[in-house]
This record gives sequence, structure tokens and C-alpha cells, in this order.
Amino acid sequence: MRGALAGIVTGAIAGILEAQFREQMLSSLEHLPQPVADKRGVEQYLKDPNVKAAMRTLDLLDRDLAPFVYDLKQHNIVIRTHVSGEFMLLGPTTMGPEERLAFSSGLVDELVAYETDLITIQENLDAALAREPKALVAAKSAQELFALVDTRLVEELLFRNGFAVEDIAGIRGSLQSFQSRVRSAFAQVRAAKADIDAIVADAGTTLFFARRLYGDILAEMVRARMQERFIEP
Repeated sequence: MRGALAGIVTGAIAGILEAQFREQMLSSLEHLPQPVADKRGVEQYLKDPNVKAAMRTLDLLDRDLAPFVYDLKQHNIVIRTHVSGEFMLLGPTTMGPEERLAFSSGLVDELVAYETDLITIQENLDAALAREPKALVAAKSAQELFALVDTRLVEELLFRNGFAVEDIAGIRGSLQSFQSRVRSAFAQVRAAKADIDAIVADAGTTLFFARRLYGDILAEMVRARMQERFIEP
């Protein structure tokens, strides 16, 4: 009789301890400091020059970069078309020398600002890709942990420690979601980086020709001034 009573008491105590273990573990998880992802839109985030130094994998998850990159491509086409039209306006027959020089100088300034924005985006994507190796290690660990939690042995262990079916499903879901989100995020970053590299190269070429045109106009003005004063250039 005493042995049976002891067994009942032991079972009751074990049940209480299991429940306490589960509640304590879940409570500890809930009260861990939860980092908050950057809530800014893709454009505002990637154009911020301070992002490079503060880059976090968390801030890359669940971002859709494709629409932003598509808009950049279209905008770059508009810029090229605009600059081609400006080059035509800068012909000697349409403006005086000083006006042509000021106009071309303003065009160069606009293109420098445009290229600076693109380079900031490019550098931020480089910083994101630098985080990929560690992020993929974390994703692999999550995958391995998911496989472990998915075994009957661990499932039974969790059940014995008071975890409900919903708790275990939540753990599995979180692990599986994390690994897929990480891989998806960095696949997007790599694709975006390739497109941005091409846009930066194209913008650099446009700026090169704008600067050369400015130099040509300036040289023409200097030659004209020297000829006016009867000085051979």
C-alpha cells in the first residue's frame, strides 16, 4: 500500500515538475529580448549609407527586392534617354558658351548624385552578401534541429516534459520557416546585386561622357578667350 501511494505521489510530483518545466521554458522564450527588424521600405533602407555598418540578417528577411530593382532599371533607362536629349541641347548652335558650360556642369552634378545613390545601394548589398556565410550556417543548424525535433524520440521527450502537440508544431514551423526565409533572402540579394552592378557600370559610363562633354565645352571657351586676346593656345 505504501509503495503504491509512493508511486502515486511520485507520479504527481513528476507531473507537476514536467508542467513547471514546460511553463518555465516557454516563459523564458517569451521573455527573451526580441530584436525588431528594420521597418523601412526597401528603397529607404538600401539608400541609407549607415546601413552598411549596421547590417543584420534579420533586416533582410521577408523583403521583396525585385520590384525595387525593376524600378531602378526603368529609371536608369529614363536617365539615359534624358541625358541623350541634354547632349543634343548642348550643341554650339543652341546656347552660348557660358550657358552651355553651366548647363553641362549641372548635368554632371545630377549624374554624380545619381551614381552616389547607386553606389550606396551597391555597397549595402555587398554588406548583405558578406553576412551570407554565417546566415547559411544558422539556416543549416535550423534544418538539422528541425530534423532532430521531427524524430519520434525527441517528440516523446518533449511530450514527457509537458509540451503539447501545438507547442511542438510551433517549434517545427519556426525552424522550417527560418531556414527557408534565410535562403530566399540571400537568393534575392545575389540577384539584386548582379542587376545593381550592371546599372552602376552603365551610370558610370553616362557620367564619363557628361564629364568629357563638360571638359570639351570648357576647353572651347578657353581657346576662344585666348584667340580673342591674340594668344595662340
